[in-house]
Amino acid sequence: MESQKTDIMSLLPEQLEAEITAMGAPKFRAKQIFRQLHQKRVFDFAKMTELSKQFRE
Repeated sequence: MESQKTDIMSLLPEQLEAEITAMGAPKFRAKQIFRQLHQKRVFDFAKMTELSKQFRE
């Protein structure tokens, strides 16, 4: 069974937080990702240097 992909650009901050914490990551990661996507316009996780290298991989 294939997992369904989520369009994270369309998520509200609270929804993104729920998705990220469901993956086992801390809440603050959702804020970092939201900021990278919507304020800094960085769409490649490998280029989101605010995130830890381990999380980006």
